[in-house]
Amino acid sequence: MEQYKIQDKPEAKKAAEKQVQRTGERENFQDRSKRIDAYIERLENVFLNPDQRVRKRNIEILKPIIHENAIIKTEDFPESYFDYQRRELINRGLGEIELNDDEKQQEIAQVQEAQGKSLDAWIDHLSSDDSNYPADIKYFAMQGILKAGVFDQSNYRFEKRVKSTTAPFYQIDHEALSMTLGALNACHHNGDISPYPKELLDLIEKSKDFASMYAVAMRILDQEADKDKALEITQGEWRVFKQGSDPQELVKAFEGKRAYLCLGNIGDATGYLKHGDVQVYFSHNRAGQPIWPRAAIALKPETGVYEVRGTYNKNEDVDPEIAQTDIIKNQLALLPNGESFAKKDADMKKVTELVKKQEQEVPFTKDEILFLFEVNNRIGGFGFNADPRIAQLREKRYFNFEDDMSAVFGCPKSQIAQNINQITGSTKVFIGKLKPGVIDKLPKGLKHIYTSFPDHEIHLENMQIGGHNKEELTELLIKRAGKIMFIAKEMIDSPDFVTSQDVQTIKLVRLRVKDLGFIGQPNNEQLLQRAKLMGLDLCPAETALWYLIKNPDQFFKRSLSFAMKPIEDRDRQNIFMISVREGQVRLLFNIGNPEYMRDLETEFVFRRFDNQTGTNPLTKKSSK
Repeated sequence: MEQYKIQDKPEAKKAAEKQVQRTGERENFQDRSKRIDAYIERLENVFLNPDQRVRKRNIEILKPIIHENAIIKTEDFPESYFDYQRRELINRGLGEIELNDDEKQQEIAQVQEAQGKSLDAWIDHLSSDDSNYPADIKYFAMQGILKAGVFDQSNYRFEKRVKSTTAPFYQIDHEALSMTLGALNACHHNGDISPYPKELLDLIEKSKDFASMYAVAMRILDQEADKDKALEITQGEWRVFKQGSDPQELVKAFEGKRAYLCLGNIGDATGYLKHGDVQVYFSHNRAGQPIWPRAAIALKPETGVYEVRGTYNKNEDVDPEIAQTDIIKNQLALLPNGESFAKKDADMKKVTELVKKQEQEVPFTKDEILFLFEVNNRIGGFGFNADPRIAQLREKRYFNFEDDMSAVFGCPKSQIAQNINQITGSTKVFIGKLKPGVIDKLPKGLKHIYTSFPDHEIHLENMQIGGHNKEELTELLIKRAGKIMFIAKEMIDSPDFVTSQDVQTIKLVRLRVKDLGFIGQPNNEQLLQRAKLMGLDLCPAETALWYLIKNPDQFFKRSLSFAMKPIEDRDRQNIFMISVREGQVRLLFNIGNPEYMRDLETEFVFRRFDNQTGTNPLTKKSSK
């Protein structure tokens, strides 16, 4: 891919230099094609490493580097963005409101977070097994999307991304992306170019940028999709494409339908049919012919159903008309592992019902409010991300927030505090920012604490620890809860790990780094300083083991680190972490060095100060 000047990029030269150091072949650095080969080899280790754990680790190392160079910096944030926000507030009838510096920082942080998440979606997709393309093609796509700014839908053109661009990275259009990557792969790796549009092939021949190719692919697909307007026609039939069958049959069934699924590309269709069967539901057109793909189910012989997707939008959601029927539910009931997807089907029907009720201005019931805010269970869906209608439903209930919270928690609005000044002895719920003094002022026994509802809950609990030496505690942990990994075992064996001889009850707080008010990633030292301002402190080292013993089934979705005095290990300082690897709960380590940077979503357990005695709990006597 010399025409794209990959060989002149600093990262290619750096990769070639490393190869020279390994092989001693200095000519590799001078030869442009060999510089490309060296860099592609490095990318393959990142994107295509067969060991999923190695690949995931490589990607996690790479992400912060890409974020640093791609996400808008605070000093580059344009004032015009805040002018737009002011106009929006006026349009919502809230009057002319001037944002203060703190509020501006929060807006900037939200934009940065949105850019980060949208960028991660591209990185995760291009590094996943679903993206079966050579590393050089993936690299070209990644470089292209980093340069693509706002998408002009009417003209099918990307603006150039500059340092002041506030828009997130454009959402993945899987069908258009598959067409673009497939055409690039065919052109540059001697494949069959006949399935691809001449206009797209011409752009590749002229070495145009990826964003231009991607935009043209979207325009071609939209123009070719003479999609029937009658989505209300749900009658149709399921068609089974058997494992190992001709993928062209699957591609042909999607031609011209603008179904938003990558199954319309020969490369992806081949990959899916290599793993197992694909079942697609086609609804009838006006003539009664089953031609419109509405939903797809992918199966593997050994595990059954592993993926269900819709064709409604770029998120691959199931359209509202199909979601109201039992078409998907009934089909899943016939398939191995189909029952795990039944809740998703039911949830999508509920969301559709709520959209209609909101349009008709029909009040929601308490159960519907509980469902919408995911109080008891997460809302399942078939798309890559959460169904966008959920956020839209919540946003339109902005002015019903206090009434909704009253219904959710079964208490009057006066017992729901949203700042420290509203907290009283009768407060049942706190939803607001954490500030110094908030946690200490909360009434004893209060259970519902959120920095934002319903996603960001803070957990307070009391826990008994102590009364066992380290050998007894280790044996109890292995028997009751999970596996102790090697470095965590070394930490326990260290002389710095001590246990309390006496049984004691400690107060714990579980929260995210972001809940402490950070808008940028702090290091460990900054994290602990902020925590102390909030009335939080370090846990005894044995806390992690007791937490896992008493909560053995709790940590299947999120890792949990413990604020503690680090245990030295050569040049590294370690703290405990609980996580799940390969379906098993495990005690691991996390890095506790003061300068180590923390992701805002990382969840920590802290100990609360003992306000009754005024003493730091870490100074109490302990024994091995």
